[in-house]
Amino acid sequence: MSIINHRVSLAFVQLADSELGDFTNGVITGLGLPAFTGAPVGEPELTTLRTTFVTRLAAMVNGGKLATAEKNVARAALIAALRQDASFVQTLSGTNLPLLLSSGYAAVSTNRTSGPLRKPVITNVDNIQSTKLMIGADADDNTKSQELRFRTGNNPYQSGGVHTKPTRMLLEDLIPGTVVEVQTRSVGGSTGYSDWSDPVSRMAT
Repeated sequence: MSIINHRVSLAFVQLADSELGDFTNGVITGLGLPAFTGAPVGEPELTTLRTTFVTRLAAMVNGGKLATAEKNVARAALIAALRQDASFVQTLSGTNLPLLLSSGYAAVSTNRTSGPLRKPVITNVDNIQSTKLMIGADADDNTKSQELRFRTGNNPYQSGGVHTKPTRMLLEDLIPGTVVEVQTRSVGGSTGYSDWSDPVSRMAT
């Protein structure tokens, strides 16, 4: 019988603002267990980040662009902290799935039988250099590769190539100042392709 090292799902990065606070509460409770002592972002700091995010989310309702921008900054800080702790939990848990789940995080499915692939989740779209975006996605373990597509405005989608590493998909030769919408889908499984991921947009620099 093979030994399986479980992975923490990063699907939380795509949660709606209204859902992110509740998810974080679960992680705060889980990280309070003695097993998770030493988490890079501890329970008090994570609580502070969550409180700041929830406060700015409420202020955004009657605020303008500044309030929205402040909420986005608070969300990004909270997501970054959750990602750090997710990596810690994954390393600590190893093959112990109950321990992983007790942290408040979910696990990526380890079912390797051939079947339909789940829809991937884009976890980050980063400007790494001028005219270049690096895209990362949380994809099904059965994935052989990732197919990327992108567009600007309401223009038709263009191919962004096929990539073997879902966490490092590079888009090049973009026009600075344009907002690029990206999607990815997994290749493999019994159906050949997964559904396209939800789109994520980022301005190229």
